[in-house]
Amino acid sequence: FNLPPPPPAAPQVPGLTAREQEVVGLICAGRTNRDIADALAISLATVKTHIIHIFEKLGVENRASVVARMARG
Repeated sequence: FNLPPPPPAAPQVPGLTAREQEVVGLICAGRTNRDIADALAISLATVKTHIIHIFEKLGVENRASVVARMARG
């Protein structure tokens, strides 16, 4: 079978849902919104909604800030 590799394990962040944690892991891996949608078999609109919620919950304004927050632990 030609299945995509599983998404990288995201660091556990209190307050994020399991799916948001998966999205964070893929953001940290440098994946685009389209890559994330394909990897998780969800729509691009759903990815964007998850990212908006992640930004709100982490108090950040962009993807780079998400990565920096995850790097700090």
